[in-house]
Amino acid sequence: PGITGGLAYYDPDLRSLQCERMPVQWRMVNKKKRHEVDAGALFAILRDFPMPIDKLVCEEPHAMPGAGATSQFSFGSTCGAIKAVLACLKETRKVGPILYVDPAVWKVLMQCPSDKWRARRRAMDFFPEYGMRWAEPGGDGMAEAALMAWYGAHYEIKQKVRTPVKRKA
Repeated sequence: PGITGGLAYYDPDLRSLQCERMPVQWRMVNKKKRHEVDAGALFAILRDFPMPIDKLVCEEPHAMPGAGATSQFSFGSTCGAIKAVLACLKETRKVGPILYVDPAVWKVLMQCPSDKWRARRRAMDFFPEYGMRWAEPGGDGMAEAALMAWYGAHYEIKQKVRTPVKRKA
């Protein structure tokens, strides 16, 4: 997830991949233009996607030590918007499970480096015919989404147990 993130749909039986950038929109914050995830557009893309969605795989990143409060808040807001869209999608369309993966887990298994250009080259190892899509500015998000789609299709993803906490009134 993220402003420069991407979406990917991978059918391992057909070796078919579709990918695109995360939809974003401009918003004014303290008289400055800022990007944010366009949750409505993201929901529409997923809701109207013409192929069956057997499972949804979403990266679940964590806070980065040393990052500023403003960027952490923005990133957390983006992740929350994406999670909300996926939860709403589950209620409106027949989709498989929503699986959240730790970046350290999938990137190690897929040998995906944190360097954006090397991550693009790694995606080309799996999907060489899509290299031109990833060469464009912001293409690294689509390349990583494609790698996560391949990971989701070929590896069993274990989920952390999330226990709801009941609060006293």
